[in-house]
Amino acid sequence: MIDLQERYKYRLKDLGSPKRYLGAKIGRYELDHNCTTWSLTAQEYLEKALPIVEQRQGTLQVNKAITTPHPPGYHLELDESWFLSPDDVEVYQSYMGTLRWVVELGRIDLAFSASLMARFAACPREGHMEHVLHIFSYIKKHLRS
Repeated sequence: MIDLQERYKYRLKDLGSPKRYLGAKIGRYELDHNCTTWSLTAQEYLEKALPIVEQRQGTLQVNKAITTPHPPGYHLELDESWFLSPDDVEVYQSYMGTLRWVVELGRIDLAFSASLMARFAACPREGHMEHVLHIFSYIKKHLRS
C-alpha cells in the first residue's frame, strides 16, 4: 500500500486535539489506568441558538412552572389551532433541526419532546409552535443540563 503522504505529496499538520465539532465543544478527560474519554457538550451551541430564537419570537419566559420539556397532559395531536403560514413553517422546521442536533450532542432530556414535535414538521399548527417555544424556555432555564 502506498503511503498517502508520498502519493499526494502533502504534509499533515498536527493541530492538536479537536476543540469543536459543528457547534459542540469537545472535551477530553484522562481517567485512571491510562484511559482517555471524550465528550461533547451542547451548551455553547445553545448559547448561540437561544438569542436567535428570541430575536424571532421575543424573550422566552422562564419561570418555576417549567420543570419538563413536555408538560404533562398536553396532547399535540388534539391541537386544533390555525396552521402556520409557509414562512412560519420554515421557522418551525429550523427550530426542529436545532432541537434534533442538540439531542445528538447529548441532551437526552429533550429526545422525547424533539421526536414528538418532529411529527408535525410538515404541517405544524400555532399550538405546536407554542410548544416548541416552551421547549426552548425549558432549555434556557436548564442550559447546563
